[in-house]
Amino acid sequence: MDYINFSLLIVSSGFFLLLSISSIFEKEKRASLVSFLAAMTMTLLWGVLIILHPTPLSRIINIAILSLTFIILMISMIRYFPEKSKQDIKKIMQFDERDHMFSRMNMQRSPDNSGKYYKSKPDSKAVDKKISNDPNLGEPGSKFYNKYYSPIVDSAFVLLDRTSKIRSGKINNNKNDHDPVEIAKAIRWMASYYGGIDIGITEVKKHHLYSHHGRQEDNWGDPVINKHKYGIVIAVKMDQDMIGQAPSLPVLLESSKQYVESAKIAHLIAEYIRELGYSAISHVDGNYDILAVPMAKDAGLGEIGRMGILIHRKLGPAVRLSVVTTDIPLPISNQKDEHIEEFCNICKKCAVNCPTGSIPKEDKPFNRNFDHWSIDQQNCYSYWRKSGTDCGFCIRVCPYTKKDTLIHRIIRGYISRNPVNQRIALFMDDIFYGRKFRLKTEENQKIFFRSIL
Repeated sequence: MDYINFSLLIVSSGFFLLLSISSIFEKEKRASLVSFLAAMTMTLLWGVLIILHPTPLSRIINIAILSLTFIILMISMIRYFPEKSKQDIKKIMQFDERDHMFSRMNMQRSPDNSGKYYKSKPDSKAVDKKISNDPNLGEPGSKFYNKYYSPIVDSAFVLLDRTSKIRSGKINNNKNDHDPVEIAKAIRWMASYYGGIDIGITEVKKHHLYSHHGRQEDNWGDPVINKHKYGIVIAVKMDQDMIGQAPSLPVLLESSKQYVESAKIAHLIAEYIRELGYSAISHVDGNYDILAVPMAKDAGLGEIGRMGILIHRKLGPAVRLSVVTTDIPLPISNQKDEHIEEFCNICKKCAVNCPTGSIPKEDKPFNRNFDHWSIDQQNCYSYWRKSGTDCGFCIRVCPYTKKDTLIHRIIRGYISRNPVNQRIALFMDDIFYGRKFRLKTEENQKIFFRSIL
């Protein structure tokens, strides 16, 4: 029995000590302290049982603890989740891009378009007018505005807008025979080489496409027509130190940067495909024909979380997406269910911590003929305008927003096995990282900028 106790002492204490060291590098003070205390507790527990082993009472306690440990370990190995109810995707109503908050705000510059829109959506008019009175993102007057760093964001989005001219282009007429499998390999390498952290390929389904354009004035209200059968979804990683400053300006700086990075990769891949003699269109921030999140889910990059965005299988919601649609019959990516959605069902940290209460705490609402999580975009965006950032606090507090280290890979694997593991993992995450988080202040932002300069 002493050998078993000694082995468990090494394993448990070693695990928590590694977690403590990892948390120090991740700048998670609470997690590093609690992990260190847990390591000391495990050392003390198993050490006492080893020392007191000869006494009858200690043997009974030892056997009880070992039995409980064995039961928990056995349960943790079980791979089982109740089967999910399948929804008929053919019944899903397409989302109209004109209903997106960015589109509604852009519409304020076009009396003709806004007149048409509010005629059919009169309830939105007063809300939009009130929101539009607040400063735009990155403009003076908002809470986290900085006269030197906020304009960087605007520069990024202006650049993105200018790249709309290269979304599509001339297709090489000298089309040769190509193996789609080899093309897919080259595209994956290319995405990684230029900074992508993941890529997935899926068939384009009707509900992936917007029903009508709404973001740009030149094609506002036109039906979306995209005849491509395949979509390549590219994910880029957001810096977690920047995300850790949510909801202050560093989050918006990081978001805009990664939208530029993901756009760069999408434009390059689209151009590469056209060079091979095939049709391709890149879809990037401000110029999408498609909804990137459901397409990313179907491409196997992750699942849609309670906050309504993609929870990547390795980096959680701390990613940004771009898409390339094409007519090449590329091999479809394998989909592996990591059961992130089930964890979101019980976690609710994003909803608990949302400063505006825009994320539902209840079950998935029914909208557009199917059950799915969606936020109160009017309430959320209104906060963006007042704060001058895209908030990102839900991303910051999500348990999946951890660096892709060995420790966190082990925990993610543990979570993906069964509901009991998920309950235990959530309980431990609350202890090690906390349940409620503090919003960053203007003073925190000043300190952060001083630390990086």
